[in-house]
Amino acid sequence: MFVSLVARTSLPRSRDEMLSQAREAMRHAVEVKPHTPPHYEVSFPPTRDLGAALSMLMDANRDHARELVEPWARQWNRSVHLVFPDVSEARLACQAYGSRAPPCTITCLPVYERREMGASAPRLILVVQPGFNIEEWLQLEAPLLQYPQVPVVVLNGGMDRLRSNYYPPLFYPRLAAARKRYLEHFEPIYFLKPVPRGVLFRVYPEPWQTIALNDDPAGELLSEDDERPSYTQVQERLAEFSLRSG
Repeated sequence: MFVSLVARTSLPRSRDEMLSQAREAMRHAVEVKPHTPPHYEVSFPPTRDLGAALSMLMDANRDHARELVEPWARQWNRSVHLVFPDVSEARLACQAYGSRAPPCTITCLPVYERREMGASAPRLILVVQPGFNIEEWLQLEAPLLQYPQVPVVVLNGGMDRLRSNYYPPLFYPRLAAARKRYLEHFEPIYFLKPVPRGVLFRVYPEPWQTIALNDDPAGELLSEDDERPSYTQVQERLAEFSLRSG
């Protein structure tokens, strides 16, 4: 743990500010490619209601994805791939976007391997909320294998479940193998995770921030870490702060 003397990003105060911060982290990842392989995670609460139904989460993430890729879609057009977990979600996205659809390639994981002969490689791949079932995590390997040098960003895929023992290897051997091959190599570049009494927050390439929530919208910074702290560490820090504050 250390205390940084450099400027750090504060907690977003609105949805627009949150998406702006996430885009900046994506811009750094896309332009600099600081991580090998160039696989990244963007994770934040899709809605204010943390207990929202899956359909509401997908609706929200669909809108977030459109706004996140828009700057690159305007620049690179169909060289930006917006990838949904299944065919029905890709179709629904096209319908929901309508005239607001970004000028990019909208596709889905089950058919992603059907690459057109002679098609040029994309410049950016954004995968929207995979992980509803095991098959979606396995299908995620298709774009990674086809384009190993292309930045791939997973938006709100719930990858923490893969980092924990949520899927025991004994019962999910294929997923355990996929985790070792590629899933555990995704670098969180924008991460905003509410926890009891606080938030775990990171904007790449800045350190991880453990922030206690209080009357100040920015909260109170408790610690900064080069390496991601465990949730146990975060909760212990927040509990200690709560005791000190009375």
